[in-house]
Amino acid sequence: MTTMCSRLSIPSSPGSPDPARMTEQPVAEQPVAEQPVAEQRSVTVSEAEAVRRYYRGKIAAIIDRYGPGPRVHYHIGLFDGCSPAPNSTAQQIRARIVAAQERMLESAASVWDAGTLFTGNLLEVGCGLGGGAIYWAQHFPVQVTAVTNVAEQAAVTHIFAIAAGVAERVRALVGDIGELRLTRQYAAAVAVESSCYVPRPQLFQRVAAALEPGGVFGIEDIFLAQPAWRELFDGYWKTRIGTVAQYQRAAEQAGLILDKDLDVTAGTSDFWRHSVAWARARLAEPTLSTPEEERLMRSIFWHSQFLDGWRDGAYQTRILRFRKPG
Repeated sequence: MTTMCSRLSIPSSPGSPDPARMTEQPVAEQPVAEQPVAEQRSVTVSEAEAVRRYYRGKIAAIIDRYGPGPRVHYHIGLFDGCSPAPNSTAQQIRARIVAAQERMLESAASVWDAGTLFTGNLLEVGCGLGGGAIYWAQHFPVQVTAVTNVAEQAAVTHIFAIAAGVAERVRALVGDIGELRLTRQYAAAVAVESSCYVPRPQLFQRVAAALEPGGVFGIEDIFLAQPAWRELFDGYWKTRIGTVAQYQRAAEQAGLILDKDLDVTAGTSDFWRHSVAWARARLAEPTLSTPEEERLMRSIFWHSQFLDGWRDGAYQTRILRFRKPG
C-alpha cells in the first residue's frame, strides 16, 4: 500500500539537505536566559536562521514519526492513561500518538469556543507541516492563513492541503510573524506549541493588531514550572519557554485579556512514553541505516529526559485563550 509519505516529494531549497537523507542532528545546549517581559530582546538573525535550519532538517523525520498525512502534527497529545503494549509495532504506536494529538486539538477547540468563534479568517502562527491548519479548515468554516518561517514547511503544507481537499482554504505564508504585512483582519488566531519561538511582547502585539475587535487568540503550549528545567527544554527545542504569568503580562501590554486557562498536563506525560516506545520499535526494524539508528538513539535519550521533567512537575501543558476587547 502506498502511503502519503511515500508519495510526497519534500521540496528543497538551494543548499538544504537532501530530504531522502535527512537526519535529526544533535542540538547544542545553548539556553536563552529569560528576561523581563518588557525587556525581552528580539530574535537575532543568527537565532532565527538556526531555528529555520533545525526545522528544515526535521521534515522527513516528523513525517516518519507523526505521518503519513495529510494531517501531520508536531505537538504533544492527550492520552487516555494506557501505555503502549510491549509488542506494539512502530505503526501502531504512531497511530496512538496521532490520535492523541488530534484529541489535543479537540480540547483546544472546546476551550477556544471554536464552534462559535472560528468563522471567516483564521490566523495560525507557526503552522509546521500544516496539520493544524488543515484540521481547522476541515472542521470549521474558516479561511486559514498559516504562517511559517520555513519555506520548505509551507511547500509541504500546500501539498498536504491539496491531498486533504482544502487547498482553497489554507494559504501558507513564509516569514516571521513580526515582519509579515498581514492585509486582512482575523476573527481568531491560534498558536499550537509555536508561541515559545517568538518573543512574547512581539507575538502579542502583532496578533492583537491583526485581530478584529472581540477576536480571540488561542495558545496551546508548554510552560515552565521549575526554573532549573529551562536549560534542557530551550537547549533542545531552541525555544524561549515561559510561564503563564509572563504570557499574561505580555498579552495585557498588547491589550489582550486572558479569559480561559486549562491545565491539561496530566494527560500529556504519556506522550513521552509513546515517543520513546515508537523509537525503540523503529530500532528493532532490520533495514535501518546507521544515521537513522543514531538519530533514534538520540531521540530516546532526550525524550526520556523530558518524561522525567513531566514526572517532576517541571513543565505544564496548558490551553489559554486571550480576547481582544470590543
